[in-house]
Amino acid sequence: MIHLVRKFIPLLIAFFLLVTLWIVLFGYINAPGYKEYFIYIIPGQFSTDFIIIYSIPILFFLLSYWVAPYLAIFYIRLHQFFSRLIRRPTKYGITTIGNQVTASRILYRAVVMGLFSFSFAALFIGLGYGELFRPDFYGETDFLQFEQILIGTLFISLFVPIVFFPIWLLEDSGVVSYRNYSDYRMPVNIEGVHSIYLNILMGYTGLSTIISLITYISNAFMTVPLYENSVTIVVVLILMPFLYTGIFMIPIYLYERYFSRAQNRLHSKLARFQFPQIKIPAFEEL
Repeated sequence: MIHLVRKFIPLLIAFFLLVTLWIVLFGYINAPGYKEYFIYIIPGQFSTDFIIIYSIPILFFLLSYWVAPYLAIFYIRLHQFFSRLIRRPTKYGITTIGNQVTASRILYRAVVMGLFSFSFAALFIGLGYGELFRPDFYGETDFLQFEQILIGTLFISLFVPIVFFPIWLLEDSGVVSYRNYSDYRMPVNIEGVHSIYLNILMGYTGLSTIISLITYISNAFMTVPLYENSVTIVVVLILMPFLYTGIFMIPIYLYERYFSRAQNRLHSKLARFQFPQIKIPAFEEL
């Protein structure tokens, strides 16, 4: 357990940096209303909002712990459906993989979720729903859209783990699909069932994050009058998705802590599919 905790030191640092960021920004912007509310869509004052912010990820982990195996099976069924639809006969199996996870992989997953939260919040704001995060009670200000993206990213990040956890469970449990073209001049094609879903999320996240950053950085220099303020906003925007990885420290820790149980639950439910155990690279046995 101590060995696992050490792997979360980068996320712990990001957590404290995130808290420091909000303290600095509140004092820097000095906008009215922060003491009355923080995230407008969450009822209560600033202090209660922060309690809710760090409670929701734990509740969603508990929910995803029970739902993830069922969602994973749904993803497998969906994968089978599209394989039949495009007439590519596909078989499925479970590979034997190790149990260790590196600190860099934990950090990478947290960064991806942070970028996804940022891009999804930017999408909501672009569709005109920014006031769900920060209403314009006091007349439009130069900082309003940046407050909305900062607070919106924080709010969206509360729900992101339930999107990624089932896909991670498929990946970490070694569920793969494979196609063996024995009569054709084609190699064996083997890939994780999770890969298509993760690639879709990664593709959207990468493209949307780049477009959103370009848009907000351009607006920072065009709408904020003071050059110093513009530079500050640009730096915060670039660092924000990485600092927000601290939000995912607790849910990712719980995922890693109870992964073995979740994996056993998934494998027990996959038993009825009679997926064979595959030892890579014994391709001749496929």
